[in-house]
Amino acid sequence: LSEAYRKIRNTCRFMLGNLNDFDPAADMVPYHELHEIDRWALMRFNQLIRRVRAAYTQYEFHTVYHSVTNFCITDMSAVYLDILKDRLYCSALRSPDRRRAQSTLWLILKGLLELVAPILTFTADEAWKFLSGEKPESVHLSSFPEEHAAYEDPALADRWEQLLAVRNRVLKQLEIARVGKVIGNSLEAAVHIMAPEKLYALLAQYSDMLADIFIVSQVHLEHGVAD
Repeated sequence: LSEAYRKIRNTCRFMLGNLNDFDPAADMVPYHELHEIDRWALMRFNQLIRRVRAAYTQYEFHTVYHSVTNFCITDMSAVYLDILKDRLYCSALRSPDRRRAQSTLWLILKGLLELVAPILTFTADEAWKFLSGEKPESVHLSSFPEEHAAYEDPALADRWEQLLAVRNRVLKQLEIARVGKVIGNSLEAAVHIMAPEKLYALLAQYSDMLADIFIVSQVHLEHGVAD
C-alpha cells in the first residue's frame, strides 16, 4: 500500500512541478489544438473518471484504488509523462508545445485530486493548495470531475494501441542493449524498424514523432518483413 501511495503522490508531484508557471485562465490550450498524445491522455483519464465514479456509487473502494494506481503507473508514468519530459524540459517556457502539455497536465491533475480526495484526504488537499487557477479553497469543497464525450475517440484509441505496442517492443530491445552495455540510455540509440505494409502505413503517419514516442535519437522506418 505504501508503494502504491508513493506512486500516486509522486505522479501528482511531477505534474505540480511542471505547472508552477501555468495560469489556466491565460494559458489553457483548447482541446482541438492539443497534440494526439495529449488527447490520448485525456481520453484515458476520461475512462478513469467513468470507472471511479461508478465504483464510488457502488461502494467498491478497491476498484477506485486499483484504477487510480494503474492509471498513475501505466498511463501516466510509463507512457504519457515519460514521453512528455522533452517537451516540458527542453521547449521554451511559453512555447505552444509546452503550453499544450501543461494544459493537459492541469486538467488531469485537477480531476485526479478530486477523484482521490475521499480516500487520500490530506494528500489531495495539500496538493490542491499548490494547484494554480481559480478553485474552491479545499478540494473537499469541489465536485467530482464529469466525463467529456468529446474526449472519446475510438479511432485515436486504436492508432495509439498499435503505436504503444510497437513502443513496448522497442523498449524491450533497448533494455537488452542497456544490459549488454551497448548503450547507456535510450537517447544514445537509433532504432531501425522493418514493418509490414499495414503497420508501416500507420508508423509512417507518425514518422516525425516516433523518436519522441520511443525516446531515442533517431528512428529509421523501412517497409518489409524482417527475417
